[in-house]
Amino acid sequence: MGSKWIWIAASVAFGLLSGLIYTFFKRHDGKLMLRFGISAAAYTVWGLVLCRIIWVLFAG
Repeated sequence: MGSKWIWIAASVAFGLLSGLIYTFFKRHDGKLMLRFGISAAAYTVWGLVLCRIIWVLFAG
């Protein structure tokens, strides 16, 4: 499965990229940085959860 740090980095990258895409499509608001921060954090947590599930399933 590789190093756990690779999976953590992939989760963070997934969260930042997904937050950026979400903010881009919802940019009609004036609260871009707040929207980006919240969505990036939420997508990062979701990515960490998914990677943890994948890690448990395939690490054995």
